[in-house]
Parts: sequence; structure tokens; C-alpha cells
Amino acid sequence: MRFALPRLSRLAAPVSAALLTLPGSASAGAALLELRGPLPLAGWPPFALTCLGLAAAAAALAAWRRALRPSPLPEPVAAAPPREACAAALPLLERLAARYGAGELPPGALCLDLAALVRSTLACRTGLAASRLTTGELMERIACCRLLPEAELELAGQLLFFCDRVKFAGHRPDAAEGSRSLALARELLGAGEETR
Repeated sequence: MRFALPRLSRLAAPVSAALLTLPGSASAGAALLELRGPLPLAGWPPFALTCLGLAAAAAALAAWRRALRPSPLPEPVAAAPPREACAAALPLLERLAARYGAGELPPGALCLDLAALVRSTLACRTGLAASRLTTGELMERIACCRLLPEAELELAGQLLFFCDRVKFAGHRPDAAEGSRSLALARELLGAGEETR
């Protein structure tokens, strides 16, 4: 690369000398003017108007899209389930226990039903939208606001985390785990009835 520069400079001298001696040109300045092209305009360059036009079109397109976009709806506030739903939790639990005892309900389905029942009961007791929250979020909010006693919170956490394993991780509980889940739900719902 270092050797290419001197060679180019040696070539540039004859080229510039040839330009100075163009046939029909009165002076060297006229020859250089022909090489440089037209002089810049005194006003705005032509591409500036193009850029302004494109910016105006982009702004118009953005305004049109914003006008077409529907306004976001406010987050609906979930009303707490009625007190009758809380009172019906124990009879529903006993029906689930009877079906499980009769062999009509496998342990996996029992866990899913128990999770739904416990979540609706927790929504009733705490006023939180328990069905819209993950188990971790639900336990965290209940603990932060102290909406349940520690013992009930721990029971609910054990049961719901186990049921999440069944629902989301594909765990297949055996009969002993199904019975333990049922016992946890009975203890949790029975403790809730005593505190009311």
C-alpha cells in the first residue's frame, strides 16, 4: 500500500499537465471547472426537499395509524365472588372427596379441581383475583398484605404449588399424593370456616 501512493502521484502529474493543455480551452481554470462539474446552488439543495417530503409523509402515516388504533380498555376490576361461593366450598370439597373415594376421579384430575376450588375460596376470602395470578404472585400478595394467617398461607402454598406441578410440569400424582392433596384442602378450607 505504501508503494502505491508514489506511483499514483507520478501518474497524477502528467494527467494534470494534460488537462491544462486541453484543446479548445482558453485557460487551466476552464479545464478544472469542467472536471469539477457545476457549482453548488445558492439555495436549498434538491435532495433537502425530497427529505422534507418523506418526513411529512412518515408523520402523516404515523398520525393515521394512531387514529386507527383503538384506545386501550381499562383493566377490568374483578369483583370478589359472593359469600355463597365461600360457604359452598366445603360441600364441594366433600363431593370431590366422595368421587375420588369411589374411583370416579383420578388423582391428577382431583388436583386440578382442588386448585380451582382453593383459588376461588382464596379469591372470596382475600378479594384478590386469584384465578388471574400465578401461585407465586398470589402467595406473595397474600403474605405482603397479611390477608391470611401464616398457617393457612403455608397450606395454600403447598397445595397450589403441588397442583401447579401436576398441571404445568406433567407430574402424575399417585393415590398417596392425591389423598395428601385432599387432606391439605380439607385442612385449609376447614381452617377458613373456623376463622369466619
